[in-house]
Formats: sequence, structure tokens, C-alpha cells
Amino acid sequence: IYFFRKNRRGDNYPDTGGVNKKRYRIWAYVPQKRIDESRRRKAFLTEIDELEKAIKAGEQVHAFFVGAYPLRSTVENRDGSQFEVYRAELSSIDHLSLVFAEPNQR
Repeated sequence: IYFFRKNRRGDNYPDTGGVNKKRYRIWAYVPQKRIDESRRRKAFLTEIDELEKAIKAGEQVHAFFVGAYPLRSTVENRDGSQFEVYRAELSSIDHLSLVFAEPNQR
């Protein structure tokens, strides 16, 4: 999983996924307003902090997106090269579930 922070608390989450045996980057976006208004705000922010720590430590983390339907789009780099990603906007922080691998199962 790749983690990308757009603002102070992180609301833009790229993950890697597969379609037709080809791997694509998946960008899942959660607006800050939805995080702030959620009943699970504190638990979600704690989970995101744990995600950052796990990624920095090189640990394996699996992300599952529920109720989101990624759309494929092409992104152009500054050098003119292109790559494809899938983008999804999550309507709730309940639609993101993270599973942290046990340290001995890396």
C-alpha cells in the first residue's frame, strides 16, 4: 500500500490493486469534512497514524474499500509520460478498512 497525504491529517490514500491480472494504483479520497463529521473520527485518525508508522517501518498493510467504485483515468507526468490509476471517492470513513500484518508474517 502507498500512503499519500494531501493535508495535515491525510485525506488522500493511494493503494495498489489489480484488474485483469495487471496492477494499478488506486487513489481513494475522503474529504476532510467527512472525517470531521464522522462518529468514528477519533478511531479513524488513530488508524491513519498507525498506517503512517507501519509504512515507514516497511510493514505490510492491506486496505479494503467498501462501497466505492473506482473509475480508471490516465494521469500525465510533467515529462509527458502517462500512467493509469483508478480513483474512488469514499462517502464515509466506514468504507475504508485497514488490516495490519503480524510482524512475523511479513
